[in-house]
Amino acid sequence: MKPTQLFVSTITARCWLKFPPTIAIAGATRRCSLATGNHVITVIAVDAAGNASPVSDSVNFVVDTTPPLTPVITSVSDDQAPGLGTIANGQNTNDPTPTFSGTAEAGATITLYENGTVIGTTTAQPDGAWSVATSTLASGTHVITAVATDAAGNSSPNSTAFTLTVDTTAPQTPILTSVVDDVAGGVTGNLANGQITNDNRPTLNGTAEAGSVISIYDGNTLLGVTSANAGGAWSFTPTTGLNDGTRTLTVTATDPAGNVSPATSGFTIVVDTLAPTVPLITSIVDDVPNNTGAIGNGQSTNDTQPTLNGTAEANSAVSIFDNGALVATVNANASGNWSWTPTSALGQGSHAYSVSAADAAGNVSAASPSTTIIVDTIAPGAPGNLVINATGNRVTGTAEAGSTVTITSETGVVLGTATADGTGSFTATLTPAQTNGQPLLAFAQDKAGNTGIAAGFTAPDTRVPEAPIITNVVDDVGIYTGAIANGQVTNDAQPTLNGTAQAGATVSIYNNGALLGTTTANASGNWSFTPTGNLTEGSHAFTATATNANGTGSVSTAATVIVDTLAPGTPSGTLSADGGSLSGQAEANSTVTVTLAGGVTLTTTAGSNGAWSLTLPTKQIEGQLINVTATDAAGNASGTLGITAPVLPLAARDNITSLDLTSTAVTSTQNYSDYGLLLVGALGNVASVLGNDTAQVEFTIAEGGTGDVTIDAAATGIVLSLLSTQEIVVQRYDTSLGAWTTIVNTAVGDFANLLTLTGSGVTLNLSGLGEGQYRVLTYNTSLLATGSYTSLDVDVHQTSAGIISGPTISTGNVMADDTAPTGTTVTAITNANGVSTPVGAGGVDIQGQYGTLHINQDGSYTYTLTKPTAGYGHKESFTYTITQNGVGSSAAQLVINLGPAPVPGSVIATDNNASLVFDTHVSYVNNGPSTQSGVTVLSVGLGNVLNANLLDDMTNPIIFNVEEGATRTMTLQGTVGGVSLVSTFDLYVYRFNDAIQQYEQFRVEKGWINTLLLAGQSQPLTLTLPGGEYLFVLNTASGISVLTGYTLAISQDHTYAVDSITANTTGNVLTNDVAPTGALLTEVNGVAIAATGTTEVNGLYGSLIIDARGNYTYTLKNGVGADSIKTPDSFIYTVKAPNGDTDTASLNITPTARALDAINDVSDTLSVATLQDTAAWLDSSVGSASWGATRQIGQRERHL
Repeated sequence: MKPTQLFVSTITARCWLKFPPTIAIAGATRRCSLATGNHVITVIAVDAAGNASPVSDSVNFVVDTTPPLTPVITSVSDDQAPGLGTIANGQNTNDPTPTFSGTAEAGATITLYENGTVIGTTTAQPDGAWSVATSTLASGTHVITAVATDAAGNSSPNSTAFTLTVDTTAPQTPILTSVVDDVAGGVTGNLANGQITNDNRPTLNGTAEAGSVISIYDGNTLLGVTSANAGGAWSFTPTTGLNDGTRTLTVTATDPAGNVSPATSGFTIVVDTLAPTVPLITSIVDDVPNNTGAIGNGQSTNDTQPTLNGTAEANSAVSIFDNGALVATVNANASGNWSWTPTSALGQGSHAYSVSAADAAGNVSAASPSTTIIVDTIAPGAPGNLVINATGNRVTGTAEAGSTVTITSETGVVLGTATADGTGSFTATLTPAQTNGQPLLAFAQDKAGNTGIAAGFTAPDTRVPEAPIITNVVDDVGIYTGAIANGQVTNDAQPTLNGTAQAGATVSIYNNGALLGTTTANASGNWSFTPTGNLTEGSHAFTATATNANGTGSVSTAATVIVDTLAPGTPSGTLSADGGSLSGQAEANSTVTVTLAGGVTLTTTAGSNGAWSLTLPTKQIEGQLINVTATDAAGNASGTLGITAPVLPLAARDNITSLDLTSTAVTSTQNYSDYGLLLVGALGNVASVLGNDTAQVEFTIAEGGTGDVTIDAAATGIVLSLLSTQEIVVQRYDTSLGAWTTIVNTAVGDFANLLTLTGSGVTLNLSGLGEGQYRVLTYNTSLLATGSYTSLDVDVHQTSAGIISGPTISTGNVMADDTAPTGTTVTAITNANGVSTPVGAGGVDIQGQYGTLHINQDGSYTYTLTKPTAGYGHKESFTYTITQNGVGSSAAQLVINLGPAPVPGSVIATDNNASLVFDTHVSYVNNGPSTQSGVTVLSVGLGNVLNANLLDDMTNPIIFNVEEGATRTMTLQGTVGGVSLVSTFDLYVYRFNDAIQQYEQFRVEKGWINTLLLAGQSQPLTLTLPGGEYLFVLNTASGISVLTGYTLAISQDHTYAVDSITANTTGNVLTNDVAPTGALLTEVNGVAIAATGTTEVNGLYGSLIIDARGNYTYTLKNGVGADSIKTPDSFIYTVKAPNGDTDTASLNITPTARALDAINDVSDTLSVATLQDTAAWLDSSVGSASWGATRQIGQRERHL
């Protein structure tokens, strides 16, 4: 049955609640007011029929709507060190979980709130007491209340609020700003860390967090506390004294919450309150003569600044008192010793000294016992009433009572002493006895050591005088005055004699033993004597004796003078040609005086032979008057020689100097040569046809090195080389381009001046080539050279990379040895490349090959080497020009050798190379066509040198002779007959060598005749033959093995002869030598060179006229064959320096014919004589007699 109604009732209240059955109980709410107290509830269900269910079980509960009483917070406690205990309302705490305690309704739940947030709960005990710790509180202020809730859920009002501030941050470390000593003595005021002090209650000052509690510790011992004021300042003074010794003070700060700061760093003081031991004065020292050393207590001293010494506590300050007054403070050293000397003189009288010591803490000792000295600096008077007895051994007199009297010789030797008694009388015994009239002295010294002035007296004299001394003989006549040395000459015939003798003695003067006169020695023993008449010429030996009452003493040592009043003769003299020196004759050993214009005086001494010479400071070359006199040893002057200087024209002279350089580089020389066809044409064309048959040389300069290269190129036809100059090309391989690049081409104007013509070709000198691969070739642009051969000879002087050391600056003056009259200046300077620069008032800089030269108008210069590696071993040359007041000029060289310096004073001769270009007379002879027959030979024996046996087997050898100095050109063809086999023949041309007397191979034409191709006839062959003897041989190369006959047909045969026309050249071989002044040539090619004038020396091609100063003129002979000039005309000369050093070098003169214009056709240029044809030159030694059958005589002489 489903109930339709549900009744709920409370038995106690009889309150029924009726629920419709259609409403679920869980979803229905029916209220009825229940009274306070206990209630029992039952439920009955009634269905629609009114049937009621049984009553349900009852539910009992109590209705309570009364809130509990407001709880009370009785205390709040802090259990976080160091501030343990109860926290007052509003107080700070460092406990973030303080414990709250109080009272409330028994069994009530106590809840703590902060701003509505529960921070702790607990239950009140049956007696109502409760206690609870909060949850962790953040730093800051917290307002906390408590609420009580009973079992029915009724809550009380909030309790009275409790405010606290949580602070868990420790304060900052306090600062100890000062520790102050306020006890007198030693240090007062602020103490330094580690300092000693005698204040055992010093005041500590500092700063900390405002309101914090300051704790002061000595080590771990708390000395006391104080508080920081509102400004954070604090101060503390210990109430009881600190113990002596080292004290380490630290400070902490504790804030109101109980947080403690870190301690400060330890501040150390050393407390010392004990006074040092009493110091002592161990000595007072006198260091003033005569009584020196320690002064006894109460003793006198003449030292107004005596030194006090003593002992005290180590390092203590010692105060010194004089008669109770502080006069100084000094420090005892680490050993306790001290010393003091007054800085100013003490007053006369008594001085009682005492000392006390103060240690570093300021504790002062008791005073020491006093030590007394008496200062006395007043010297006693001189002794009086001095009497010496006749035997000279006892002296009596009077002096200051108690003083010590000392008797001495005049040199200070003590002879005796005595002490004056109370009345002042004394008697002194002398040892040894004084009986020679000696001067004696007596002085007194008091007890303080003061010495009085001496009193003089004389001993009795019982002897004759000692020998007097002639101290000097004085000349007061002429230019040489003063004392005359013993044995010296004088022109004073009445010289004065001075000397010493016994005071008051009569001095007798003797001349050569004869009495000359007398004089008297004065009180000081000095005497003087002058003869009344003139002494004679010659030697005079003066002696002297002294006489007193006791007799005459011995004779003095002689003083000799030589009287000479005769003047020397007037000297002779000659001025050198350059005006730089004088020389002549004068009296032997006389002094020669030279007076120049303007009053400048110079002197020299004539030798034992009378010869004299003098180098002048400036050259006398402007007509100046020079005076010369001679003065002999006695001072007699000669007459005056007047010399008038020449007026010389302006003349510059070469200057040679050196930079003393050294190098670690290694030098070596390699020679390269080649022989081949002479290239003909323009450089671009000939370079393209270089091959094995052409002459070319390749060489390499190593990395970092440099090279100096000499290239000689010669053509086989000397005449051709005269008619058409050869050109030389030097190329360097450019690795970046992979091609040869031309660096020198003598056909180009910039390089043309580098080329030097020689007797047999051309020479090119290059210096300073850098690292790389090079090649050299030679060519000719004239068609006349076609078919000629040329030789290349290349010398490479290579210097490896190295370190150059030594000076890089050279200074001097180029006009120092020039003939440079007044007003002469350097006006221009030219370098080796021909660049000329004017020299202005401020000088000028000019660039050389290896450095820079600065030169001034006065001739002074400074050369600075800037390229030492390239320059080492070379010469830097400049040409300077001088002008006198803008009129006239002269030029010379400045040469700086860049290498090791010559030995000072020695001579270094340098080879000289000169060239001479001469005109020529050219003869041209047409020999006409001819033929010659011979027999072939086998190849056996046809080597570089012709086999002698083969020559002997030849029946009719074909031989051509060409005169030396001439060149012969011929065009020939060869034919062989009666040969049916295919055969080839070679043509060999040999030239006779006079030196080895054999034929040497000159030329070979391989396969010259081929019987198959040319029907046994060769192609025409043109040969150019210089002077010599030539042998033509045709050999069988292949085809047949038997000898056969052949014929040579000469279609063109011309001879050229080139003869010299006389010419000359001049120079000076010493120009580039390193030679001191006065160096001369002594020999040339074994011929002695005359000291004056000139000497002639014959050479290969001409003669040399040369003088001893190196000036020469070389003259080429007329008619010398140009082709015969194959080497330079060389002359070996010897140079000799004044000191005897010698060196040799050569003068090499290369005559070179003036080159003729290149021609393509000789007949177009040569003019043919209009005279009847004449055989001007005929070769009569060609071949054998078979020539005569076909010779055509048609020679013509052609003149260029």
